[in-house]
Formats: sequence, structure tokens, C-alpha cells
Amino acid sequence: MKELTANKAWALIAEIGWGSRTTDYNHIAETYFKLLGEKKMTQLASFVGARVSDLGKAVEKFEEDNRFDNVSLEVGSDDGFSDLRYHVVGLGKFAFEQAMEDPKLLQVRSRSGQYTESFAYCFSQPEPPRTEENKLRSRELLVKNVAALEKQLREIEFELSTVRGQFSAVNFLLNQVLEDTKKSA
Repeated sequence: MKELTANKAWALIAEIGWGSRTTDYNHIAETYFKLLGEKKMTQLASFVGARVSDLGKAVEKFEEDNRFDNVSLEVGSDDGFSDLRYHVVGLGKFAFEQAMEDPKLLQVRSRSGQYTESFAYCFSQPEPPRTEENKLRSRELLVKNVAALEKQLREIEFELSTVRGQFSAVNFLLNQVLEDTKKSA
């Protein structure tokens, strides 16, 4: 298989339309795994991961260059920062390059909540379609579980009935004791 070039990768990212067409990563994964196949999606995921790493390094460099001014970018927690970087890469080459040139843009986007969780999920292999055999097994399991629950419910109702009978007997004794206590007082 041919290596995925940067230009092709950016073109695919633009085609996906993260943030402009959709942020439904399940739909994207289903569509593009069918369209490109697992190997190409793995290559694209690797490209995206490298760009996410580049953004992380750009923030580190910015903070290192500005350490004497005590500048630290507010870009969220580890998880939030990951989502933010994936989102920016998902937006495409232009947004990525802007953030690389000026990492403060990541802080602006983070503070304003202008990112969505998480473009990274687009590269998770989607669940395979359910087969007729899967569906039949699910129906059989459902019927079996309903029958088991119905049996348990009948047993609980029987035990509840027994406990109610015992409560009535104890309540009768309590009333007798209370009556006896009134008479002796």
C-alpha cells in the first residue's frame, strides 16, 4: 500500500469536514473505514497523531520561550488538551498551521470552549454490522432473560406475601401487648 502523503492526509481531513459538516465521530468512523479501509485509516490516524503531538510541542516551546515572563497557556486538563489538539487538527491544515504559528490561539479556543470531543475517536474501528445470527441470539437471550425475571418476580411476590402474613401476626401480638399494658397501668 502506498504511503499516505501529507497532502493526501490533509485532503482527507478536509473531506471529513470535522466541525463544519459534523462532529459525529461514530458516523465518520463507519463511513471512512468503509471508504478507505483499515490500513488507510491507520495511516491517517498516525498522521493526525503526529500533528497532535506537534501542537503539544508548540505549546511546550511557547511556554519555554516565555518562562521568564512566567507565561503558561491555559489549554485545559490533559484530557481536555488532547481533545483540543485533536479538534484543531480535525479542522484542517489552515487551523493547524495557525495554531502552530501562534499557540496562544489554543488558549483562546480552550477558554471559549470552541472544540468538541474528540476527533481521535474517528479512528476507532467501528463495531461490525450485526448479522442475522447475532440478531437471533439476542432475541433468544431476551426471551430467556424475560422468563428468568418473570420467575424471580413470582418468587419475590410469594416471599412478600409470606412476610405480609408474618407482619400481620406480629402486629396482632403487638396490639395484644399494648392492650395488656393499658389494662395493667
